[in-house]
Amino acid sequence: MAQSSSSSQELDESAIADALTRMGILGPGERPRCQPLEGGVSSDIWLIDLPGRRLCLKRALQRLKVAQLWEAPVKRNRYEWNWLRVAGRICPDAVPQLIAQDGVEPLFVMGYLDPALFPLWKTQLRDGNADPAVAAEVATRLALIHGATAGDHQIARMFGSDEDFYAIRLEPYLMAAARAHPDLAEPLEQLVQDTASIHLTLVHGDVSPKNILIGRRGPVFLDAECAWYGDPAFDLAFCLNHLLLKCLWTPTAVTRFLASTIGWPMPISERLLGSRARISKRVQPCCCPGCCSPGSTANRRSNTSPRRPTRNGCGRSRGSS
Repeated sequence: MAQSSSSSQELDESAIADALTRMGILGPGERPRCQPLEGGVSSDIWLIDLPGRRLCLKRALQRLKVAQLWEAPVKRNRYEWNWLRVAGRICPDAVPQLIAQDGVEPLFVMGYLDPALFPLWKTQLRDGNADPAVAAEVATRLALIHGATAGDHQIARMFGSDEDFYAIRLEPYLMAAARAHPDLAEPLEQLVQDTASIHLTLVHGDVSPKNILIGRRGPVFLDAECAWYGDPAFDLAFCLNHLLLKCLWTPTAVTRFLASTIGWPMPISERLLGSRARISKRVQPCCCPGCCSPGSTANRRSNTSPRRPTRNGCGRSRGSS
């Protein structure tokens, strides 16, 4: 689907109404009420109120809203839509409801998830509410998506994003760390080469607690702009890394954070990876400015022992609510 290479105009209610009309969402005489949402660094995100429903519009930005100059191809919006679409077929509860994709601007519309019903996992962890069962649910759903898409050449063709993944994941994280720490440059550069050469399955690319909502039916993944057909170890290590970093952010909950990392069920992903050693090699500190700091927060109960959920359907625990 053709999309403009950059966002051609500022979004306002008129531009949003035009896009909704193009996508067949807006009925005759309807006027949306639109409100920009906070927290988007790489995209414009808007809450749209229409009669009887609330939607969320997301448009990729070519220039990210960070202090340093950081630009990224807006076609990542298409990769995100495709990841949500594929993952939704595997585990419908793990993604928002998809409404429509625009063929002109790099944007799409999905269902709006109320924060009162879908709290942000990062906020829960910040407050010390680290439930190993929740972390296990996140891992289980990732493993299911990895396993269901492994070796699928049709899906692989949908995600020809090797260059984009390098530009927005491997370079700013691992290569930036190599430049900042010359004594570690050799293993980090080798890790980049190894990761870039592996094409096993569909990868989300940004499995951070800031991109995961915790609903009654389990975790919901957002922000799959970095989607890539590659190395599943990246997803697992990326999230485990964030859980370990939370030990520094909220030291009072260290025991629960560590329990959340060891309680991950990874039978499918481990079969793809070959061993847990490949995961641990990829657990590297994040060097993205502001990404992990307490001030960068956008927009269950405590349990000190890991609890493995009984999988039901797409990894949902029986009796969970």
